[in-house]
Amino acid sequence: MAAALVRQREVSDGGTVQRTNLVRDLYQIAELVETCFGASLDASGRAAIEEMKWVGRLGPLLLIVALLDRLGIEMGRGFVW
Repeated sequence: MAAALVRQREVSDGGTVQRTNLVRDLYQIAELVETCFGASLDASGRAAIEEMKWVGRLGPLLLIVALLDRLGIEMGRGFVW
């Protein structure tokens, strides 16, 4: 099913499935993980979320990560909707 959505790129309610772009998506991904799992995170999990948010605020500096992805290191593999 996921493969069909990726090929189709349009979801029935008008959203689109896109490859993860850490420059654009990292902060929001951290917030989503925190919302979904925050109550069950231990101290190291909460620290990881805070680090993701901090890095997500770097914006243009994350272009280095995007460059690494293009070189095949793929740190930000995934999809967002």
